[in-house]
Amino acid sequence: MLLAHWMLHTTPESLHEQQPLVAPEGDLVLVADARIDNRDELLAALGLRSMAERPVTDAALILAAYRRWEADCPDRLIGDFAFAIWDRRHRRLFAARDGMGVRPFYYFHDGRRFAFATLLPAVRLLPDVPQDIDEEMILRYLSRHGIESERERTFYSALRRLPGGHALLVDAQGLRLWAYWQPELKELRLGSEAEYAEAFRATFEEAVRCRLRSVTPIGSHLSGGLDSSSVSCMAAFLLKDHPLHIYSAIFPDLPEERRREMDERAYVNAVHRYYPNIVPHFFRPEFVSPLVDLENILAYYDQPFLSANYHFGWGFARMARQDGVRILLNGLDGDSVVLHGWDRLTQLFREGAWEAFAQEAEAAAGHLAPDRPGLYAGMLHRR
Repeated sequence: MLLAHWMLHTTPESLHEQQPLVAPEGDLVLVADARIDNRDELLAALGLRSMAERPVTDAALILAAYRRWEADCPDRLIGDFAFAIWDRRHRRLFAARDGMGVRPFYYFHDGRRFAFATLLPAVRLLPDVPQDIDEEMILRYLSRHGIESERERTFYSALRRLPGGHALLVDAQGLRLWAYWQPELKELRLGSEAEYAEAFRATFEEAVRCRLRSVTPIGSHLSGGLDSSSVSCMAAFLLKDHPLHIYSAIFPDLPEERRREMDERAYVNAVHRYYPNIVPHFFRPEFVSPLVDLENILAYYDQPFLSANYHFGWGFARMARQDGVRILLNGLDGDSVVLHGWDRLTQLFREGAWEAFAQEAEAAAGHLAPDRPGLYAGMLHRR
């Protein structure tokens, strides 16, 4: 068994971390990419005390949680994490990934060997790992059909992804994988709209606060949309007199009509006026070709990706690095809360739900092509 770790210091506790982490008893060894948010709860439950000069690190919390609850420990953890523990007592490797799948985890298993890493190339480039391409995944990618639902597959037949909210165990009997977490959907009933608003704000505030534990300056993406604006405003509010670096894309040289569609600088400026501790940084994508850093991006990701504006994020990350920012907040995928996604049309079409398909398609066409009303419905009726 060989475990290795490349440390990224972000939280105050991580400055005291050394990985791989070996338990004092010598029977457990851990590697983790993790930020644990319910630290106080875990410290109390595990009978641990964290002091400023000698804090209990997040890695140590995970290791102590495993010693107490073994394979049930991931369900006790709140935060973003991917970790693996070699258990010498039982001759097994246990690994888990956070519920939302924020931290990546890729692995290879052929019945004889098991290898894993948080970066796909680190697994793929190991000796004797098959390089065969998963042709069905290529087909799904090119047709934009169902690739988001493939939580375990990668574009390489031999390599797998541990889904968010899942754990795995590898021992002499083989590999076993299971879901330890899924969203708990239950109805919340409060007395008034004001109570609902306050409950949401309290939850949202805590979610942002958890991500502000940092030994470096904090940054946030800000496009002007509701999701990134909400995250940035809450972070600026919580940081108070400390700076919040904001990264936004602007298009000042576009023709006026196109600029109104794409440039959200007015919304960015509105946030900036309200929170003076915001430090704005503007990225101009028209000056950066999407092909400039493509080889570097593919070297990290090592497989196709759907986003056509991937160079935006790369540009933001480059700017953040220059500012010493290692925590970069984002309102990523907020649209998914209120949007089925384009796969909804594919699903309705395959199910033969023609009336619902026509309604959804016409509504989408009316939004995307308002000058051509009834386009999709008209095509459907002609068929």
